[in-house]
Amino acid sequence: MVKHPGEYRWSSYTVNASPGSNDFLAQHGAYETLGLDALTRATAYTALFDLPLDAKLVDDIRKATRGGYVAGAPRKRGRPPRSQESEKQGQSLFTENRDCP
Repeated sequence: MVKHPGEYRWSSYTVNASPGSNDFLAQHGAYETLGLDALTRATAYTALFDLPLDAKLVDDIRKATRGGYVAGAPRKRGRPPRSQESEKQGQSLFTENRDCP
């Protein structure tokens, strides 16, 4: 993890924290609600990163990343149920290829 989101090469932080125009990234709707103009949005966005994250939250994010699940989502044990669509796809693949050597 980086100490500041602006240090991460692939972060959109630099674009969102700058009040200038951006031709590369489309702004998220949640970002647009931070203010009526670009300077207000950029100022409000950078303020979101002024306080350090809670140590437990950082630990939960790390565990979720390593475990392959969404942070904050209730964890379910066992294998997720297969959807009927995936079962149909699996059957059609099997039946189409059953004559293959």
